[in-house]
Amino acid sequence: KSYDEWYERADSFEALYESIVDDLVVLATSSPNYEVVYAVPGSPTVAERTVELLRERDDVTTISEPAVSVIDVACATLGRDPMSVGLRVMDALGSSEPFRGFGPLLILQTHSPEVLASVADRLPAMTEVTVLHHLGLDDEVVTALGALELASFAPVDHLTSLWVEGFRGAGEAMDDLVDL
Repeated sequence: KSYDEWYERADSFEALYESIVDDLVVLATSSPNYEVVYAVPGSPTVAERTVELLRERDDVTTISEPAVSVIDVACATLGRDPMSVGLRVMDALGSSEPFRGFGPLLILQTHSPEVLASVADRLPAMTEVTVLHHLGLDDEVVTALGALELASFAPVDHLTSLWVEGFRGAGEAMDDLVDL
């Protein structure tokens, strides 16, 4: 069964994730062989809070099978080596602080227009963002948008991520100030 409908009714993600984990434990302890398979899109070790919570439980044993992550798929699609470019992976829901720093960012958990608008508010207005939607699927979309246009990306869902190449450094900003 799917937990998709649970997302629609949840008051908060943390409460939702705890409810899913509680349900999985009940399913496992009530199944004839005391096992349940919990499949997630991509890797169970990348941006899967429910898997983290399952691992913290003492009343179940969690076995994770490796899988290709969104990081792998994004880097392959863009032809980028995460190590050589100094990729930083960020959670769109993890903070309300502005995005800063060197190297490209891969921003995950960008599943709704509201989250995209929040990300846009945390980026410099003129930042170009590459929207990565349904990577590896027949309806894959890879498109560049300005930060201010992000909230208008209509097909956004749980398989949408963002790649931000980088930001202007303090030196570049200082050069602009000297030119002025």
